[in-house]
Amino acid sequence: MPEHALIATLGAQPQVVTLTLDLLRAAGYTVSRVVAIHTQEEEVLASRGLLEAQLAEMGERFEFRLVRDEGQPVARVLRESEVAALASALSRAILDVKALGLGVHLSVSGGSKIMAAEAVVAAQWLFGEGDRVWHMHSPGWRRGGRRRWRVTPTSHDVLIPVPLLRWGNIAPMLPQAGPSGAGLTSAQAGDLQRKAEFVQRNLTAKEREVLELAAQGLDAAAIGRLLNKSPKTVTNQLDKIYDKCNAWEGLPEHARPMRHVTLVAVFGPLYRP
Repeated sequence: MPEHALIATLGAQPQVVTLTLDLLRAAGYTVSRVVAIHTQEEEVLASRGLLEAQLAEMGERFEFRLVRDEGQPVARVLRESEVAALASALSRAILDVKALGLGVHLSVSGGSKIMAAEAVVAAQWLFGEGDRVWHMHSPGWRRGGRRRWRVTPTSHDVLIPVPLLRWGNIAPMLPQAGPSGAGLTSAQAGDLQRKAEFVQRNLTAKEREVLELAAQGLDAAAIGRLLNKSPKTVTNQLDKIYDKCNAWEGLPEHARPMRHVTLVAVFGPLYRP
């Protein structure tokens, strides 16, 4: 049976992560890794500490990823740059898990509404057919009530699948859980060739350099460190690349706030072995 990872947005109720983990395993999924995405908000950091202790006690393999905007921890996602930083953290987590050959289960039960919304959009761009998005419902539980970490025979927790609309012009070329590039159809290979030609003909050498790193999921701060540029310069270059791509491909208007994830989805396969 294929292995999976649980990627979860983390808020003030850390138990939703372990309950989701229990429910996935009860449904027959083999989940071997947990990745929690979180902000620097004080209440969330306390939640992280509790979850870390619980996952360690359960013997789980886990990691936490803090959302950073130009290298600085994000407490609350309010500004456009912070939304972009959140999108980058989510897309990087998904890509890293898929690079390990794991299927992805994304929990959007924890964290703010904007975190859940951005997570779903990232999944629309990056998920394959075997990946799933879930929301957990615990009947009778109220905020401030007794925290319960594990599913019990008398609990009524349930996972609700979140319907996911994958963009038809992107999904056929996205990597699945298997080896990257394996089993490409002639149409998919042609699509990759078309995108490679666009990159060579329409982008400057400096833009191609930035795109190669962005398509691997790196944010503006990380790209800037590697190329000795300021995050603002990198962001401006990414905006120009997106505008050129939009003029060439005609991307959906609502994709603009998710520029970084869009570039990862469109061009990522060009730079994966």
